[in-house]
Amino acid sequence: MTVRAIRNAGFVACLIGVLTMLGGRFVAGVPVWAVWVGLAVIAVGWALLAISSLRRPGAGGQGGRV
Repeated sequence: MTVRAIRNAGFVACLIGVLTMLGGRFVAGVPVWAVWVGLAVIAVGWALLAISSLRRPGAGGQGGRV
Protein backbone atom coordinates (compact mmCIF):
# COMPACT_ATOMS: atom_id res chain seq x y z
CA MET A 1 0.00 0.00 0.00
CA THR A 2 1.12 3.51 -0.65
CA VAL A 3 1.54 6.07 2.11
CA ARG A 4 -1.47 7.97 0.83
CA ALA A 5 -3.67 4.86 0.90
CA ILE A 6 -2.60 4.05 4.46
CA ARG A 7 -3.26 7.62 5.58
CA ASN A 8 -6.69 7.65 3.93
CA ALA A 9 -7.53 4.31 5.55
CA GLY A 10 -6.60 5.83 8.91
CA PHE A 11 -8.88 8.82 8.35
CA VAL A 12 -11.76 6.59 7.28
CA ALA A 13 -11.24 4.29 10.27
CA CYS A 14 -11.36 7.26 12.64
CA LEU A 15 -14.55 8.52 11.00
CA ILE A 16 -16.22 5.10 11.22
CA GLY A 17 -15.11 4.76 14.84
CA VAL A 18 -16.59 8.13 15.81
CA LEU A 19 -19.86 7.36 14.07
CA THR A 20 -20.02 3.99 15.82
CA MET A 21 -19.37 5.62 19.19
CA LEU A 22 -22.06 8.24 18.58
CA GLY A 23 -24.50 5.55 17.55
CA GLY A 24 -23.76 3.48 20.63
CA ARG A 25 -24.20 6.47 22.90
CA PHE A 26 -27.14 8.38 21.44
CA VAL A 27 -29.22 6.09 19.19
CA ALA A 28 -31.92 4.02 20.84
CA GLY A 29 -31.62 0.30 20.20
CA VAL A 30 -27.87 0.27 19.54
CA PRO A 31 -25.99 -1.87 22.10
CA VAL A 32 -23.77 -0.14 24.64
CA TRP A 33 -20.73 -2.17 23.56
CA ALA A 34 -20.75 -0.24 20.27
CA VAL A 35 -19.02 2.59 22.14
CA TRP A 36 -16.07 0.32 22.92
CA VAL A 37 -15.98 -1.04 19.37
CA GLY A 38 -15.88 2.54 18.09
CA LEU A 39 -13.03 3.36 20.43
CA ALA A 40 -11.07 0.34 19.20
CA VAL A 41 -11.64 1.35 15.56
CA ILE A 42 -10.40 4.87 16.34
CA ALA A 43 -7.26 3.37 17.91
CA VAL A 44 -6.63 1.35 14.74
CA GLY A 45 -7.13 4.51 12.68
CA TRP A 46 -4.59 6.42 14.76
CA ALA A 47 -2.14 3.52 14.37
CA LEU A 48 -2.56 3.67 10.59
CA LEU A 49 -1.95 7.41 10.65
CA ALA A 50 1.21 6.88 12.68
CA ILE A 51 2.43 4.18 10.30
CA SER A 52 1.81 6.44 7.31
CA SER A 53 3.81 9.27 8.88
CA LEU A 54 6.71 6.91 9.64
CA ARG A 55 6.73 5.51 6.10
CA ARG A 56 6.68 8.98 4.57
CA PRO A 57 9.79 9.81 2.53
CA GLY A 58 12.14 11.87 4.64
CA ALA A 59 10.60 10.83 7.95
CA GLY A 60 12.83 10.16 10.89
CA GLY A 61 14.78 13.41 10.94
CA GLN A 62 16.06 13.21 7.39
CA GLY A 63 14.77 16.68 6.54
CA GLY A 64 11.79 15.65 4.42
CA ARG A 65 8.66 17.60 3.64
CA VAL A 66 6.39 18.66 6.43
